Amino acid sequence: MQITSHNVDISPQVKSLIEEGYMSVHQFNLYILLLKCDVKWHKNLGTYQVALKIYLQDQTFYVVHSDPKLETAIDNAFCSLQMKLAKHEDMLGIKRLFRNKLEQVMCWLNLGHKKNVSF
Repeated sequence: MQITSHNVDISPQVKSLIEEGYMSVHQFNLYILLLKCDVKWHKNLGTYQVALKIYLQDQTFYVVHSDPKLETAIDNAFCSLQMKLAKHEDMLGIKRLFRNKLEQVMCWLNLGHKKNVSF
């Protein structure tokens, strides 16, 4: 995990919150190659921006959240990332189910074809 900050001092409590969010993301996907967390303070807007970028074997996800409170921005960013990962896992499950059903149909068709040939 990489944590970078711009115009923000990362306190031990904030670092702990980021690490906790990182561990919560692992419950959705154990194949995380890298997580980058970028924290910025936007002086003009008066908000903190937290950007999370997670690299998986087959895909990369990017989430950005802003809030006047740093802790809230971090929590919201990790919640959004968890939702994206959950949707990704659901989609992979649907693809696996479809692939298995297709393989079953193909196997059934091949068996039916072999029976016709043997007569």
